Amino acid sequence: MEPANQFESHESLEHRLDECQRAIGYHFRDPRLLITALSHASGVDRRQCSNERLEFLGDAVLGLIVCDILYATYPDYLEGELTRLKSIAVSRHTCAAAAYGLRLHEFLVLGKGMMTQDRLPPSVIAATLEAVIGAVFIDGGLEAAKALVEPLIRPVISSVVHNAIEDNYKSLLQQYAQRNLGTTPSYHLIEERGPDHGKTFLVTAELCGVRYRPAWGHSKKEAEQKAARNALAELRQLLVEDSDSSRVRELESKGRCDPTRDLGD
Repeated sequence: MEPANQFESHESLEHRLDECQRAIGYHFRDPRLLITALSHASGVDRRQCSNERLEFLGDAVLGLIVCDILYATYPDYLEGELTRLKSIAVSRHTCAAAAYGLRLHEFLVLGKGMMTQDRLPPSVIAATLEAVIGAVFIDGGLEAAKALVEPLIRPVISSVVHNAIEDNYKSLLQQYAQRNLGTTPSYHLIEERGPDHGKTFLVTAELCGVRYRPAWGHSKKEAEQKAARNALAELRQLLVEDSDSSRVRELESKGRCDPTRDLGD
């Protein structure tokens, strides 16, 4: 494919390709793949020469890598929770942010109309990342694609998990306890395991003298949130739908905890 638009000369093309490869941390055996991945439909003579086909492939490769990360990292998460995390990790917003972080917008082949825009649409820059992932997959295989994707996606997943855990179940359990029981839940550390740099904690939630099913977490806060989730489920204040996603619903019934029932661990 001949250089187009800002790729005005062989020297300019080589320089831009070298810069892009340094930015993404991968050196192509076949640089033509990278040129195609960076070519928006507006910047090429034939649509078949654009990055759309590589985007299609890269989207699937990205999804596979994200699913692999989620499956290995969160063994206690159900399908619905994993699906929700995946949808965020592969979203246009996430991909666009990652693409800007790699400076892919600086290397795009664009038509004149697109080049005059102050800022590219997020969908365009996100699609470019997917196309680059597809190109890396063809050129270097799945491991090379994973080496590109993992540093971009893992922090996003960790942030989503942290925020979701921090802001959800403990708050719901406290609201339920104060509204229905006139009290607040307490949390008890039952056990901790592992070295200092990788401890896990087992915590149980208690209401009215009843301890509910404990839960493990990579921090005490995480374990407390999961213990609160267990308590909500046993109090029938948590509805988990396997067919779509896991979400919390406050049910109409307002059952009170029974201090004679000891669920323990």
